[in-house]
Amino acid sequence: MTADPDPQIPAADTPVAEQQHEAAPESREPLPQHVIERVVNPSITGLREDIDGIVRALLLDLAATPPGAVVDLHAAYSRRLPGRVLAELFGVLPQQRETTVELMDAAANTTASGAEQHTLWEAMYLLVEAKQPSSDELIGRLLVMREWDAAALPTVQVVATLIQLVMAGIPTTTALITAAVRDLAADPVRLRRARADDAQWAEITQDTLRRHRITHLPGLPPEGAERFGIPLARDTTGAAVRGLFATFDVEPVTAGSADPVDQELPVRLTYRP
Repeated sequence: MTADPDPQIPAADTPVAEQQHEAAPESREPLPQHVIERVVNPSITGLREDIDGIVRALLLDLAATPPGAVVDLHAAYSRRLPGRVLAELFGVLPQQRETTVELMDAAANTTASGAEQHTLWEAMYLLVEAKQPSSDELIGRLLVMREWDAAALPTVQVVATLIQLVMAGIPTTTALITAAVRDLAADPVRLRRARADDAQWAEITQDTLRRHRITHLPGLPPEGAERFGIPLARDTTGAAVRGLFATFDVEPVTAGSADPVDQELPVRLTYRP
């Protein structure tokens, strides 16, 4: 990826970002669907190798769990993955990633305050403003399109699209990973088939989406989940679940739940040689 200027996390009174955030609601609508389908979704699909790398890093953290100890996979794994994938998608510089991921996770929380969401808006606005047109990552590709028609891709709509990806993508992906892990841990026959055939993981993701109605999470409009959450969740979940079960045997500590937004998934992990 190209080296962009270091986008600083803004103060609360950044004038331009503040003005854009207070703009009329209709000017803060996300980009049109044809732009989402032409640029955003392919950019997510193009991250598969990066997603695999993020998954490996999180699995290394899980490998440090003492033998026999109980770990909550929802908090330690499912919730930690989507924000890191989005930071990669947005081209956030390494020195800014942890701070940006924390901002995104806080804003996407169902109990987030207006101040947390406002801070995320400012950070995303400054991130977009610091970028140059390029083919290296999502924001750069959108700016290439804007060179052809600036009026059709105003900065405020680019930022609104990033915000929607955060607000829909993080809870949708988190819920889908947790539900898929819970289901597979309780279904050893299907797990054996998946471990023997990589083509099974995409089918498992689709089955989990259908079974648990992930697009109907509390506080998340179904159309937002379908448009902004599911593309990220679908491409991330297969890698996350495949990597987990390739690395560990997963033993649930409590009975499985049918609720995809159940906030806990306590398990014991046994490293697979």
